[in-house]
Amino acid sequence: MLKFEGYDFASDFWQIGICLYRFLTGKLPFGNENNSITDIDTFEKVIDSDRLSLHFPNFLKDEAAKDLIKKLLTYDPKERMTSFKDFKSHPWFENFHFVSR
Repeated sequence: MLKFEGYDFASDFWQIGICLYRFLTGKLPFGNENNSITDIDTFEKVIDSDRLSLHFPNFLKDEAAKDLIKKLLTYDPKERMTSFKDFKSHPWFENFHFVSR
């Protein structure tokens, strides 16, 4: 979306990854240790994928959560987890009951 190249489910899964990271760490991904990153800094990093690196705080020990977040925040939309089936069957949701309608 930031590059004005269209929008699809890959963008939605990216946003789920952003929210999950924030919920579990209290910080925004792609920031720095003191969380003093601005929106413009974030946009520039996302647009310039070479500057994009995902780090997790030491207190986050849940490897399944980190794996899910990494799959959701994969830069290339073609390589990103974008399947609801894959998402719902990820080990992080092992004890979660999804309601089907």
